[in-house]
Amino acid sequence: YVTVQYFFYSVHSFCEMVPELLRMEGVKFFLSEKLNQDPIEEHFSKHWAKGGVENPQLEQYMMTERKMIVAKSKMIVAMNVNFRGRTKRKIVIDIDDKTLLPKCPKVPKKSNEQKHS
Repeated sequence: YVTVQYFFYSVHSFCEMVPELLRMEGVKFFLSEKLNQDPIEEHFSKHWAKGGVENPQLEQYMMTERKMIVAKSKMIVAMNVNFRGRTKRKIVIDIDDKTLLPKCPKVPKKSNEQKHS
């Protein structure tokens, strides 16, 4: 039922909006295909995929938005600008990767006997 209701709202809005647009100076036609919500739906589906929360709080939404902005930012690509041979390879950074970095090997402690000899 909800889908039918939203469809009705969309059709009603379209029928109200198009005559207004056609009255504007210089507007001769209107392409309904330009009213596409796919980019918006795609953006929010990325949010859902990153956070996994159906109804995020504002803080959760903003954190995910920042991660997405940084992930597609040119700052990340600029990290290897001064290195030769790396400019042709595309750099991929997973901002959600929580893999621990490798640790330095532990140096065995000297026993008391080794210290005094």
